[in-house]
Amino acid sequence: MNGGLKISVSGFRGIVGEDLTPERIIRFAASFALYRKGKIVVGRDTRISSEPIKKLIVGTLQSMGSEIVDIGVVPTPTCGIAVKELGACGGIMITASHNPEHWNGIKFLKEDGGGIEEDEIMRIAEFSEKGELEWAKYDKLGVVRNWDGAIDLHIRKVLNLPFFDLDEIRSMRLQVVYDGNNGAGCVAIPGLLGELGCDVVVINGEPNGRFSHKLEPTPDALYELGEAVKEVTANLGLATDPDADRLAIVDETGNPISEEFTLAFAADYLLSKNPGPVVVNLSTSSLIDYVAENYGVPVYRTKVGELNVARILTKIGGVIGGEGNGGVIVPPVHIGRDSLVASALIIAYIRQKNKNVSALVNDFPRLFMIKEHVNRQGFLKENEEELISVLKPFLINKDDGLRLTLDDGWVHIRVSNTEPVTRIIAETSSPERTKNLIETVKNILSK
Repeated sequence: MNGGLKISVSGFRGIVGEDLTPERIIRFAASFALYRKGKIVVGRDTRISSEPIKKLIVGTLQSMGSEIVDIGVVPTPTCGIAVKELGACGGIMITASHNPEHWNGIKFLKEDGGGIEEDEIMRIAEFSEKGELEWAKYDKLGVVRNWDGAIDLHIRKVLNLPFFDLDEIRSMRLQVVYDGNNGAGCVAIPGLLGELGCDVVVINGEPNGRFSHKLEPTPDALYELGEAVKEVTANLGLATDPDADRLAIVDETGNPISEEFTLAFAADYLLSKNPGPVVVNLSTSSLIDYVAENYGVPVYRTKVGELNVARILTKIGGVIGGEGNGGVIVPPVHIGRDSLVASALIIAYIRQKNKNVSALVNDFPRLFMIKEHVNRQGFLKENEEELISVLKPFLINKDDGLRLTLDDGWVHIRVSNTEPVTRIIAETSSPERTKNLIETVKNILSK
């Protein structure tokens, strides 16, 4: 059995050497190759365990007769872009995103560069447990080639979006501090910012996987970035998570703003150029509803997980989507969260509004969100009934856990896709009310 391994739309994640073992890695990769015969792109983040895992996967794919394109250390969205551009049948990205450094994971991609669907994930999981593998004979082994053009390709795709006036953007010469936390963004974000005419100061910029602070780019992880912004009097600071699919912002005073503003800013800019439907998950801030209302466009909400957002975004022809954790999806670039396209949209937004980041924040409604979790993997039916009885919501959504819409805000309680916890996210117009709402839910769940 898979034990503590987390299997979801985000792929397979576990503690290296415990849940994520060489035997499992080999069988996962072989099972994927069984379903996707042909060219497979392989990329990795900078975690210390990612290179050994990559070697296991590449050797396994060769032994299954696959053609492998090794693109090295890249952001997760870069791997997806390479899959589609190279006409591959799929891809494998070795990353555990924001999970602690003793974790790692395998994210399988389909031919359009997005994550594979849940039914294929489950087929791979089930087959890896009990299926019989057929290995290639000596004269049918797969071949491996290295390709170092994936980052340049990604940057070009972002810069070629028709929504940017690059001359105007470059004329600003913004000074930006970038904190890569020694992750995969270090090999891509500084180059993109340079192309946008920014003067870039990089901290924690060695792609060696020795993370210098908390991995999730939430405000409490951005103290060092804020200090650097103040020291060099920069216009803003940007930070990414280890696989660089999420982006967080620090304003010109060194103050980290909520990562929820990444998508709100990006959407406000893009919808001004190309109005259309927006797709976000159920845990995303109501800031996005404020933006969409200004342009008269609908907002669709999905279960948490970029695959769920991407699926609906594609189905309805949406123009932008994402998740409030700093993830932005712009389909013409990539059907997945992408910190490079998010960075470009933020820089263009500052140029368009001609305001400091702190002033941009003040243009939005004052909302207060708290994100917490409890160390359990679910909640009982009795908990659900009591939550509804106590909180008295006027709207109940059970698509992904329990999302309760209240007169003055909302709360979302759900089991994490990536960690063995239950997440609690609440947002209202009052910090005290939000805090009380979180405590009420935690007290009920503790029963």
